[in-house]
Amino acid sequence: MAMKFDSSRMRLLIIGAVLLIIFIAMAVKSFNEQIRKGGEHASAVDRQSIRRIRIPAKRGKIFSADLQVLAESTVSYDVNFYFDEMRRPGPPSRTVRHATELYHELAERLGREPEVDDEEIKYHVYNRAGLPMTVMTNLSDREIAAAFELQHRYPGIEVVADSLRFYPQFETACHLIGYARSQDPAKAFDRRDFFYYQPDLVGRSGLEQYCDVFSGRDLRGLRGEPGYEVVKVDNYGFVRELLDRTGETVNGNNVVLTIDARAQKIAENLLRGSVGAMAVIDADTGAVIVMASAPSYNLNLFSPFIGRERYAALTNDPDKPLFNRALNGSYMPGSTIKPLSALAILENGTPADDEVVCDGESVVDGVHIRCTAWKYGGHGRIDLYTALERSCNDYIIEESVKAGLDGLLKVYDSAGIGRPTGFELGGASGRLPGREAMRLREKRNWSRADTGFVAIGQGMVEFSPLQGALIAGALANGGKLMRPFVIRKVIDEAGTLRSETAPEIRGFLAASPEHIAAVKQGMFNVVNAPRGTGKLALNSAITLYGKTGTAEFGRKPRLRNNSLFMCFGTANDRTYAMFIVIENGAGGGRDCAPLAAAFFEQYLQ
Repeated sequence: MAMKFDSSRMRLLIIGAVLLIIFIAMAVKSFNEQIRKGGEHASAVDRQSIRRIRIPAKRGKIFSADLQVLAESTVSYDVNFYFDEMRRPGPPSRTVRHATELYHELAERLGREPEVDDEEIKYHVYNRAGLPMTVMTNLSDREIAAAFELQHRYPGIEVVADSLRFYPQFETACHLIGYARSQDPAKAFDRRDFFYYQPDLVGRSGLEQYCDVFSGRDLRGLRGEPGYEVVKVDNYGFVRELLDRTGETVNGNNVVLTIDARAQKIAENLLRGSVGAMAVIDADTGAVIVMASAPSYNLNLFSPFIGRERYAALTNDPDKPLFNRALNGSYMPGSTIKPLSALAILENGTPADDEVVCDGESVVDGVHIRCTAWKYGGHGRIDLYTALERSCNDYIIEESVKAGLDGLLKVYDSAGIGRPTGFELGGASGRLPGREAMRLREKRNWSRADTGFVAIGQGMVEFSPLQGALIAGALANGGKLMRPFVIRKVIDEAGTLRSETAPEIRGFLAASPEHIAAVKQGMFNVVNAPRGTGKLALNSAITLYGKTGTAEFGRKPRLRNNSLFMCFGTANDRTYAMFIVIENGAGGGRDCAPLAAAFFEQYLQ
């Protein structure tokens, strides 16, 4: 009798065999991964848990010529949260909840509005748990004491001393110095080199920005070279072990300026309440001694950051306190251009003692241009020396028209008008008049009347206060147009000299020494003659040579005046050249000349 086939048993046998095969395969795979490749996997896990942390270097200082600290990295007492020590068992969300509760208690104890929000704490725990998080900055003594109480009660809260950019002279030279603050890590070129990124203080404007890194030069700037640490973290990102600290930081270099802090403060105090600028240079070297612009602002508003409301108040102020008028302002010079026009007249062959009859106005191609003495019937018979002394428009216009536009342009161009100065921070180039510019701007040809207007500093001619000081300096030193500079030298933290700026001649005035001497005599009369327009600049500290100016701008019936004054003089074996502008003023002789006298009396005595 044949055996009956049991199909159900067969199915069980097949299923069992399949399960056995799967089990054997899993055992083989497990042996292969755990025994044969176990070391390789352990190494990979270790690699994934290693984190490289960037450590920023200390930023260098900025000093004035008289060694006053203008910018430095100082101590700010902050509160840091260390999430390693705050960590709660379980997922990171429990640590987030605990840290958030502690933060709100801290803010209440210190009597402060929170500086970070709950989402920022959450983001930090989930993404940067191995790094401390700064949650409160710039603590007062009372706040430090309150924070210490919490620090002793709760692990993970710590009062720390952090680096903060501080400007101890507050408003002094603010437009020139600029400000620095923490870099946005997302914009850093080395962001991908580090898992945890602690940013540098980075210059955002002015010399802080220019000296941040000296690009193209083998010279370290204010920003140093960062170091690094290598740590091992667990699967939640909390630090388990420090592995390496061989990447040491290299601190930034210090920068010494040509700016004299005492002179700068005197200039800024004299400008206070006005809208204007003052620039003072060493006429023989081009070193900038003063670069003052009014109104100004406190640089510490920008450190560590400036709120939107405060920044909006500065940017919306009609007097533009953020604008560096001394460097970037471009002004019609009015009669302060007459010394250059006088050089062109002399170079054209007119002797300095030749006379012109001033009757109160000049008529050029039917255009009437009044003289400063038009109300009194003019200056009468007048030569070049007296024309400069009394700022006679008639003389300058009539003789300049004879010299022609090309004669004026030759001298103006040699004085740097319309060209960059070469200053480290750039600045306005001014405007050099010309026929092609007239056709492009006014859609007409240049006229002889236009020549008359630019000869007295009206119309299509402009330069900055810094350029005005350079022109005054060129007249003072015999015709050399210097390159202005403000960085005197760079030294490292040990005091070793790394770089020093040498004076540089950019060009020469297109005039003979005899003609420059004649113009200087006229400028001497401006300040020192009884009827000189700049006699209010006369002082007991220094003998000044000057030229006043008043420039009309705007359109009728809203014409306004800018007051200007150019001067130079020698004291204590140093020749100073100065240019001042006061916006919406009454006249250079009334507004600016007294400021020049006050400056030198206070500074030199």
